[in-house]
Amino acid sequence: MKISKYKGYTIVTVAVLVVTIIFGVAMFGSIAGAKPQQLPVALIVLDEGVTMPDGSNYNAGTTIAEQLQANAQLPFKWQHMTSEEELQLQFDNQEVYGAIVLPKELSANLLSLATPTPQQAVMKAFYNEGMNSQATSVIKQVMNNVIVVMNGQLSQKLLDQVSKQNGGVIPATIATELISPIELKEQIVHPIGERQAMGNAPGLLTQMLWISNLITAAALFFLLRKFNTTIIHPLKNRVEQATIGLILPIVSSALMIWMASSWYGMELVSSVETWVWLTIVSYSFFYMQSALLNWIGLPAMGLLVLLMFFSMPVMNLAPQFLSDTTVTYLYNWTPLRIATSSIREVLYFGGLQFNTNTAITIITIAVVSLVLLITSSVIVERKNNVKQVMM
Repeated sequence: MKISKYKGYTIVTVAVLVVTIIFGVAMFGSIAGAKPQQLPVALIVLDEGVTMPDGSNYNAGTTIAEQLQANAQLPFKWQHMTSEEELQLQFDNQEVYGAIVLPKELSANLLSLATPTPQQAVMKAFYNEGMNSQATSVIKQVMNNVIVVMNGQLSQKLLDQVSKQNGGVIPATIATELISPIELKEQIVHPIGERQAMGNAPGLLTQMLWISNLITAAALFFLLRKFNTTIIHPLKNRVEQATIGLILPIVSSALMIWMASSWYGMELVSSVETWVWLTIVSYSFFYMQSALLNWIGLPAMGLLVLLMFFSMPVMNLAPQFLSDTTVTYLYNWTPLRIATSSIREVLYFGGLQFNTNTAITIITIAVVSLVLLITSSVIVERKNNVKQVMM
């Protein structure tokens, strides 16, 4: 009796340790060393430069661009573009997280600061917030630090130049203008809106959809399984599951949208379009979960729960924050992350679209999973035939 008791304690202890390790790896392993690197940022140099009295050409935009690109400490991967129209297209296609634009009058305005009629020099910064709020926050912080350093260097050079021109005397009005030679004008593109959990709303909605559909799929699986050999034919059983799966997501998605907007004040560009897409994502989740349950059985529940916990840390992170291993073996293929990206497109990038890569992937998952759910009836048929032969 005592030996049996000790074995039981040992099994429980080992089980707790194993579960702790698994969930520790799931929640921390993929993001423990997360840091931004190679963030795609556009760089547009429009500065036309100025011809100096001695015939030389002064182009502050080119100089600043070279300094930015030479700074290896910046976690950016520069994308060179020629116009703000091209930049907007890149923003819409989620190709870049931000941009730096050096206007055509940058050099002229900088030199005017040392004259009686100064014009403020401006550098533009754009942040594609809807693409990923964490990434754009990093870019914003880095650019504000860069502009402080850059202003310090330019200010000293301009002050020295004015001092030489005026015999060591710097007029107070000019000195004031030269303290911050360049003003950083910031603009947010595809804003996330109000009450969006700091841009994490797509991931939260995805988790809610996954859990609600997993509960539904499991309940229907256990409820209908006992009828599959007596009252209901296996194929009819699967068709019934699929039919219920068409109805319930419509209701649950509508309830979720109503709760998010009415209870918590989440700002939605289009409640109807968001509801339609959440329903489609629900279909992909429900049919995938139901197919796995019917093909594998009860162990599928453990796999689906583990998949959720492994996916949660990376759902709202940009891939540039993750290691290559995490991106290859988790980020690129997990359906929860793909669903999060598709919901992000609906919320922040123009509403309901069916021609994007993520949208096509979600619809494909739904269709393939539905086929697998229906064909799982073949397994039950074979098992029933084997039982009849043995009897």
